[in-house]
Amino acid sequence: PNEYLRDPAIDTLLLMMAARGIHLHNTASHPNGIVHGNDVVIIKGNYQWWERFGTSTDRVKGLIRQILSHPDGFTGEIIVCDNTQGGGSVYKIDDNDNNSEDFPDQSIVDVVNTFRAKGYPVSINDWGIMFNAVTSEYSAGDYTNGFVYEPATKITYPKFRSSIGGHYVSLKRGIWDSVTATYDPSRLCIIDFPVLKSHQTGGATVAIKNWV
Repeated sequence: PNEYLRDPAIDTLLLMMAARGIHLHNTASHPNGIVHGNDVVIIKGNYQWWERFGTSTDRVKGLIRQILSHPDGFTGEIIVCDNTQGGGSVYKIDDNDNNSEDFPDQSIVDVVNTFRAKGYPVSINDWGIMFNAVTSEYSAGDYTNGFVYEPATKITYPKFRSSIGGHYVSLKRGIWDSVTATYDPSRLCIIDFPVLKSHQTGGATVAIKNWV
């Protein structure tokens, strides 16, 4: 039911942010807001591991609901993403032991499917499936889903076509328009949504790792 799509914790967080001048929705009255009504929104979580080691599916559900409730209407697309290290035995993006307060079997796939069943433009993309595909940018004529590798910086980042809107997404350069052969970074909104936990010998929280 729709009344269960909201999350009081996310609602409270956004109210606290708004009280400090940070607004989720970009509108005429809040031109510095985070999300425009026609953005392609990437929600990057942590779904490699189970239980409290993963991003709360309750919180992401509440965030998706808030984005879809844009005052100007939402005509964009929301894609929940993570790199689960190639699937196989560590494929946890649809696990039954999740970080969810009342329903541990509520995976992020269940959350996305709930919104999809209601007709909302919400999808999931497991970057682990395309982890071994080394690609070039769209501007180089490469339309393969995969990871772009930059030899100079040794940085990799994903690029892929979205499943609902058919958008060509480059996490570094923005939304690719094959007709004009240009990128539009203004339409790409990336929301980093990690879980706060130790990252073992890395000496940092996974939140920092996720941001890097």
